[in-house]
Amino acid sequence: LPYVNVSIPVLEVGCHHGGVTKILYSMIDSYSDLIALDITDEHLKQTKELFNKYGDASPTILKCYIEDFVSHTKFWTIVMFEVLEHVLDDKAVLSKCKELLASDGNLLISVPFENDAPEPDHLRTYTPESLNSLLYQYFNNVRIAISYNHWDTVTTFGRRSILARVSDYVD
Repeated sequence: LPYVNVSIPVLEVGCHHGGVTKILYSMIDSYSDLIALDITDEHLKQTKELFNKYGDASPTILKCYIEDFVSHTKFWTIVMFEVLEHVLDDKAVLSKCKELLASDGNLLISVPFENDAPEPDHLRTYTPESLNSLLYQYFNNVRIAISYNHWDTVTTFGRRSILARVSDYVD
């Protein structure tokens, strides 16, 4: 995937323990331009504690399903790492992301590679082809890559993942 500038405002779907949230925070000028969502109380607590630990002002951190999230703002960047395989309806999630994404914004996604052992809480798996096909149902511009070493990327789960950058503009 080509380098993508993180443009504000930013929405992170599934902040987990806050590691990616912290990286996103360091890439933008204002904490008020970052919203992080998760549905797990423990993840929300860990994310808030991470910001408190360093004395940083915290972005907006909300307990909310993306499908229920309401915003009058369109987001230039939406980040959803290691989330899509957990949701009940991946099509509803992508539809909501499309609704929230600015017309020339980017949605950045990662999902585990299908051939690797799935976790018990994964409701589905993806191949590069199946993810590509799914994303093209919602977006005009899809770029797929495989990460063979997550230690080189922002998500560090120690397994292969499929990375995608999607948008509606053609570059």
